[in-house]
Amino acid sequence: MTLQSAVNLTGDSGSMITLTGLTGSESRDDVLKEVDEVGGSGSGEVWGYTGWWQRLSGSLVLAVRQGQTIMAGKQYVFHFELVNPAHAQDAPEVSVLFSGTPSVFAVAVQHDVTSLLALPGSIPGDAAALKVYAAGFIVKSLAQSSALPGALNTVVISLCATSRILHVGNTTVGIHGLLGSRTDNQTLAVSPTYTTLQSDSVLSAQQPFAAQAQWSQSAGRIVLSLTRDLVPGQLYTASIRLLNPYTNQDSPLNMRISYSSTQYPYYGTMFTSTVAGAFPLHNEVQADVALGDDAVLKVYAPLFLQNFVSQTSSEAGVINNITITLETNFDLSHQHASRLFLTGLPLKSLPASGDFEHLVMCGGFSQNTFYKDVLKSYNGHEWHVVTAAAPWKAREGHQLLNTMLGTQELLLLGGRTVTKDNTHSTGVMEYLNDVWRSSDGGVHWELVTAAADFPPRAWFGAVSYGHMVLVIGGATYKPELRLNDVWQSFDGGNWSLLIAAAPFAGRYGFSCVMHDSLSATTANNFAVTHNVFSTRPQILVVAGSTCKAGCTRFNSSNSNCRTLSGQASAACCLSEEACLQRPNKNDVWKSGDLGQTWLLVGSAPHPWDVRTFAQVSSHVDGSLLLAGGYDSWDRFYRDLWRSFDGGATWEHLQGVYSVYLFSVNLSLSFSFARARGCVLFRSFAFYHLFLHEQPTTKY
Repeated sequence: MTLQSAVNLTGDSGSMITLTGLTGSESRDDVLKEVDEVGGSGSGEVWGYTGWWQRLSGSLVLAVRQGQTIMAGKQYVFHFELVNPAHAQDAPEVSVLFSGTPSVFAVAVQHDVTSLLALPGSIPGDAAALKVYAAGFIVKSLAQSSALPGALNTVVISLCATSRILHVGNTTVGIHGLLGSRTDNQTLAVSPTYTTLQSDSVLSAQQPFAAQAQWSQSAGRIVLSLTRDLVPGQLYTASIRLLNPYTNQDSPLNMRISYSSTQYPYYGTMFTSTVAGAFPLHNEVQADVALGDDAVLKVYAPLFLQNFVSQTSSEAGVINNITITLETNFDLSHQHASRLFLTGLPLKSLPASGDFEHLVMCGGFSQNTFYKDVLKSYNGHEWHVVTAAAPWKAREGHQLLNTMLGTQELLLLGGRTVTKDNTHSTGVMEYLNDVWRSSDGGVHWELVTAAADFPPRAWFGAVSYGHMVLVIGGATYKPELRLNDVWQSFDGGNWSLLIAAAPFAGRYGFSCVMHDSLSATTANNFAVTHNVFSTRPQILVVAGSTCKAGCTRFNSSNSNCRTLSGQASAACCLSEEACLQRPNKNDVWKSGDLGQTWLLVGSAPHPWDVRTFAQVSSHVDGSLLLAGGYDSWDRFYRDLWRSFDGGATWEHLQGVYSVYLFSVNLSLSFSFARARGCVLFRSFAFYHLFLHEQPTTKY
């Protein structure tokens, strides 16, 4: 602590100067307090380099030595040491009292109003005597290196403690609330730098943080371990690298910095208990975050910075080379981008054959007959026979996948058939678990496996992602069950059980779709911007029919069972059927990790009625469309619903349900309309159908 003083009178030996009001210091009473002069001012000779300190009144008394004189108009500069208060406080009001011949007077001392710490966050005036910061961090800032979606982002943590944090026990510094990163739970490398700025002096010291830190994704928490003390007033920076989310977000709110230790740290005071009360084991403060795109985990929406299309010819009927130029603000790779869509290139006419976008239909059931043919169409109106009799059994309730986008590879799985003359009335029902593959769009087929590891089933869900195929749920017969298992294969022949029982109820006739979910803002602006980024898709399970056991024959000889009021006891039931009731659902479930875990989407019930065999499609603008289905044999639906948030909320576009089976005249070129076949849209590029805000009632 330094005092500069000059008087306008002379003080002889025996005169005294008393500093009073220096309250709050932890320094004990000391008869001989060492007082040093500064800059050769001569003050040391005047009072002999010593003074008397009284803690309670906060007073320092200096006496003029025998034979010495305080000269009028001369500046005296001296300093002495005090232990700062254990608690935060503002600078106290300090006075200097002169007593001697010829007079006695007191004047207020003016405090230094400069900033002691040359650091961001320091307060002007903290050089004032006994101004003490609250124990904690005066600098506690977070910043980042990149605001681009999906980027590997360097997060910089800057800390400056106001009190010494000792490396005792297990001392850690935690940063909480870094939400949104794609980085999984793991140990992260810490890349530290050390900077000290204090009164324009640069000191050298070793980095106090360990080379590795523990990261928790769900809490957004990084825990840094100390290997050395954090020295007060010195700025430390450390950096970690996190993966940004693919979608845009603002910097998370309420990010906080805390520290903890297995022992109370010692901060240079002799009163450990006082320090413990002022600076407890866990001190959590909100972090300071930069503005703009420096704000930590502030991420821009994925964008195409350049996106234009050109061609080589405008002549009708000739081969035309289309050139697409793209520049993105994100890294576009197979690891985080599922598909790249080019929309709005309608072809006025399509040939009867060739590798253009088309629909593929295989199998199905109609008018008491099962089918085993393959057909394709370029417009949904005219259909062409690919093969009239495929080598696989005629069937319904199966699944057909285009396993490699942009190729003609098809995979047919499961379903049910009859073992006699392909008719429902005279045949014996058989559920299947065979897998067939075609490499030429359904012309030729090869058997991958006659009996896959998953149990035989029909009306199940199946999706593909790259080389991976998932089979989900469905129905079995004898015993009649509704399944909720998930099976995985990378070649169609070898299957492994991913989940024995997913959290959704076992079901069949549900819609299973791979959905590229976009933010609502991006989706709603799609028609204007045409600037869409397709994230790694989610798998959705929507609606379907479940199973509920019930009693089919009661014990009438038991008098307690003759009047069935309320719930009958188990003794009343002589015969039970596992699937006596088949309630339909209107829930939505999603998996963001390719079938490993599942979450309920939104709040059930949804506004659309319960149903089975509804159709759900995923569109390039990030929306979902749900259409049709039925709840019972006399209650069919022809309504249309849309969701822009992955199925959490829905809006009704048009249509009502009918209590009678309605028909649609498509004038199809195959013999009969059929049910429960597989229709697959196979393409190299994807076209997008915009739904108007007020759609007509005709499609």
